[in-house]
Amino acid sequence: MSLGDIMYKTTKKKANFNNSLFIIIPVLIIIIVFGVIMFINYKNSYPVKLKKIGYTKEEINIIKDYSKEQIEKILTLEHDPNIIKFIEEKYFIMENLEKYLDYKKEKNDMSITDVVAVINVGSNYEWYDQKQIKNSDLSKDELILVNKFNALSKDYEPEDIVNVSNWYSYAGNSARDIAYQSLISLYNAAKEAGMNIIVNSSYRSYKDQEETYQTFLYRYGKEYADNYAARPGHSEHQTGLAFDITPPGASMDNHDQFKEFDWLKDNAHKYGFILRYPEGKTFITGYNYEPWHFRYVGKKIAEKIYSENITFDEYYAYYLK
Repeated sequence: MSLGDIMYKTTKKKANFNNSLFIIIPVLIIIIVFGVIMFINYKNSYPVKLKKIGYTKEEINIIKDYSKEQIEKILTLEHDPNIIKFIEEKYFIMENLEKYLDYKKEKNDMSITDVVAVINVGSNYEWYDQKQIKNSDLSKDELILVNKFNALSKDYEPEDIVNVSNWYSYAGNSARDIAYQSLISLYNAAKEAGMNIIVNSSYRSYKDQEETYQTFLYRYGKEYADNYAARPGHSEHQTGLAFDITPPGASMDNHDQFKEFDWLKDNAHKYGFILRYPEGKTFITGYNYEPWHFRYVGKKIAEKIYSENITFDEYYAYYLK
């Protein structure tokens, strides 16, 4: 083989080697870059981040099905097993998560469900806390919320107030027409079921409520008055949508002796009414159990509140606020 042939072969091998390098080097770069990206993505993945702050494999398996917003919020907080319990609650509201956690620390004996209810409706504050009181949203119409944190003005008076016939009530009662028509249906159904009911109180103006509250205050003292009578501007009776419905002869002291109250509790929703202040819900509503106080919200909403066994305050906070 001549020197020329040897040089030719050597040159060809170098060319092939250089060509191989042109292929191998870019491939290696791609592999390295891809690997770095994969590693970064892994380090930034939700499971790794959650594990880093203390969540177990079991907890991560639950959290992985949450929304991106929920997971991102969880990652901003210290590990707390109650976080998952709160998110699993039916009426959980994401923006309230930190409030739930803080309140649970204060009220360790309170159930997760009750903590959610309290924070959602704002009853973690003192009743009638001036800093928390705001004007009731009149645009909600028959779903207007009036309670110890939502108030009506002195001048508020519904436009469609009508007199309630003495056939259904004691003299001098009035109400919004939409509620009155449903009251008639409720009354007739009660009669057919052998129940004897009558309305003893309905619409009250701001001034009327002021007099009612002052009477309770004078007779029973502030604590009792605030548990059973709303302060002026804070009464549902001013909306014209609330009725105190009782059997003749019933009172605060003997209501458990009358079957009518049980019938009303289990049937009023069929006609658009809810038991506004249920038993055992004082910590949510701010009022003691009132088996006579029924509020018109419309049939669809009343049936939902009844079937879900919640108060109007809870419904409003979750579905309307």
